[in-house]
Amino acid sequence: MNPRKLILIFGAIILFCSCKKDENDKVIFYTVASEKVYRYGAFGEVPYYVVKEKNDNDWKVLRNDIQGFFDYERGYEYRVAVAKIHVKEPMQDASPIEYHLLYIISKTLKDSENLPPIRWENP
Repeated sequence: MNPRKLILIFGAIILFCSCKKDENDKVIFYTVASEKVYRYGAFGEVPYYVVKEKNDNDWKVLRNDIQGFFDYERGYEYRVAVAKIHVKEPMQDASPIEYHLLYIISKTLKDSENLPPIRWENP
């Protein structure tokens, strides 16, 4: 057999095996508030997104960053689809959950209502 084909087949097998999905991973639809809240951490103020799920009326502070969400602008409310991924071996002191932006559904110029205080204390 041609060594090139053998390498391609071997690579495809490795790729296929590495795509095992965790049953806890899922797609979540969030509304992201027009303002972030800030918490004091070891290195000063840390901004956090304020989100609510599709059929939820209450805002919650998302303690993780949404990876790939570089287009966030204050004053706009976003509807986004994110992948919630459970990390099998997180780094020490890191969250076992990551959020990755899949796509932005909408971006609306709007002041979000009933948000938690902007300066947020640890619960």
